[in-house]
Amino acid sequence: MTRWIYPADRALSSLLRHGLFSGFGLALLLLNACAPTAVRPDLQRLYETARQGVRHPPVIVIPGVMGSRLANAQGEEQWIGSLSDALFSDYQHLALPIDANTLEPADDGLEVTGLTDVFAGRDFYQSILQILEDAGGYVRAEPGQALPDAARHYYVFSYDWRQDNVRSAKRLSRLIEQIRRDHQDPDLQVDIVAHSMGGLVTRYYLRYGETDVLNDNEFPINYHGANRVRRVVLLGTPNLGSANSLHAFIEGRKVGLRRI
Repeated sequence: MTRWIYPADRALSSLLRHGLFSGFGLALLLLNACAPTAVRPDLQRLYETARQGVRHPPVIVIPGVMGSRLANAQGEEQWIGSLSDALFSDYQHLALPIDANTLEPADDGLEVTGLTDVFAGRDFYQSILQILEDAGGYVRAEPGQALPDAARHYYVFSYDWRQDNVRSAKRLSRLIEQIRRDHQDPDLQVDIVAHSMGGLVTRYYLRYGETDVLNDNEFPINYHGANRVRRVVLLGTPNLGSANSLHAFIEGRKVGLRRI
């Protein structure tokens, strides 16, 4: 069964302050150049013993809403785009067209191109990757890459945060199955570090796997992901819901100098 780890110590609190952004607040953080600098723990020393003779499963890092970059077919980045976009755009071009008959979002051709790690000189998710590499001794890997060696590996799960979380959970499921194949271990378990909405995607996967249970009111739990995940660390995940996010969907949220 998956072990849940809820961050309460100083080290993970530091990650929240330095390496992550919360939901819709990305551009607001970009503009907050006067934020105080928090004291960072000695992570190298903290993880020193964990790097000696202990085998750890692969780690998957999952960002929150707006945490993945989007680009069009020509490779032009649509999210987050330029600094000018972050300050002045209302990002209406990111709105997904909805099929009137099926109520499903139509494909607008935008593709996920990676993590929103660093933007305009500000670090968002890069710190957490750097900690995995420098302090944890992990090496970044890509799905489909055979990894027979015993090195520690981590993956980044970028996803289209505009889509239904069920769709994202299905993609997460396929990534984990690919990682198992890459490591030549059909029983391999992974660890997951998930921020904000990424934690909701993770929780859905653990309970339901690739099954869509949202067309009914029964929600039968199959625990598909529970045996495939060893530990889950949630950073700022709204497990009890978020009234602020609901209000943002209704009224919009100010990003930069515009409201989206």
